[in-house]
Amino acid sequence: MSEKFQAEMKELDEKFAAIPENLKKRYDKHRLIRCSSMVFLAFLFGIASVVSRLISYVDIQMPEPLLFCVAVVLSICLTAFCLKCYKTKKYSSFFIKNQDVSLTIFTFENTASLVLVLFPTLLFLSSAMGGSRDELSGAGTLYGVFIAPICILVFLLCYFFNRGTYIPKDDKFC
Repeated sequence: MSEKFQAEMKELDEKFAAIPENLKKRYDKHRLIRCSSMVFLAFLFGIASVVSRLISYVDIQMPEPLLFCVAVVLSICLTAFCLKCYKTKKYSSFFIKNQDVSLTIFTFENTASLVLVLFPTLLFLSSAMGGSRDELSGAGTLYGVFIAPICILVFLLCYFFNRGTYIPKDDKFC
């Protein structure tokens, strides 16, 4: 390692040690929400696409709400398993330099990711409960054309600022 890199890491270690514990815990909670929502969404889409293809090939008659619930439960289990396997804590350099702004950006990012996860789920549940087709179609169009692209853009911009690149000195050999 070069001397410049070692000096930068030493400086980051010193700044990180000066950050209050409550801010580190808030950052960890935001990271957990980010990771769990995105992993859950990936598993849900993957499982739903595999199950829909399998059902069309095998020609099984099952109610959609039941399939959706099975996909959600399986996605939750797989997400919990993945989160238990990945224990290395990474902090963004931006968080170390400016904790308050970093946590504010994380709040926007997590709000966008939760909207991406919850809105389609609520649409599906309302359709399963017999919601009006016209209202659901309008809400789905609103989500697909406006809400989802805006949330994805917000998530990506916020993720860019809060990428985890710094591993604390205590966690480097976990």
